[in-house]
Amino acid sequence: MSLHLKKFTLKKEYRNIQPFSVEFIDGINVIVGENGAGKSSILNLITGENNKELFSLSAEKVEFRFFDTEKQNPRIQDPNLSKNFGFSLATRFESHGEAMLPIILASKDFKNVILFVDEPEAGISLTNQMKIFECFQSIIKNRCQIVLTTHSYVFIKSVDVVFSLETKTWISSSEYLDSIFGRKVKTVDTMIKRRRKNGSITLSSKTHQKNGSC
Repeated sequence: MSLHLKKFTLKKEYRNIQPFSVEFIDGINVIVGENGAGKSSILNLITGENNKELFSLSAEKVEFRFFDTEKQNPRIQDPNLSKNFGFSLATRFESHGEAMLPIILASKDFKNVILFVDEPEAGISLTNQMKIFECFQSIIKNRCQIVLTTHSYVFIKSVDVVFSLETKTWISSSEYLDSIFGRKVKTVDTMIKRRRKNGSITLSSKTHQKNGSC
């Protein structure tokens, strides 16, 4: 493994993201945060911009690869899409998950690159998410480094630490998950119990019966 990407510093506010710095780690870097926290924006900055006044980047001169689940969606009628790694015309006739999986897994042949991945779990089953993470674990042995944004419990649980864009710090993955499930609505079961206690589920059932619905 190799630490190709060392440090990123956002010097001024960008799309409501306040200035911060992050020192990357060897192997797989997992970036987390709520919707709108700026995860995708940061990846796009690193891979697509060259504004030294806005940010600074400490990295070796190696190839950057950026996998974006939106831009590389095989169902988008993009004439340039076939130039992206792993693309196959046959993917247009498969489900979203079936189409995306081989495109992501094509990274298994990468060597000596920094791979940026924006929320690869979109449309992917839990089983296939684990396959993807195993693939990522494999390619970091080929002197690859991965920067991954995600909401996936599987990806977060599979690493020791995550970088939170909300606190702008590295924290243990277990601490981050505790912060999520320790909020007012701890689990789906808790939410269901509250709805039952408040009578909302029962009321809904009575309403259906009154209207003659099943």
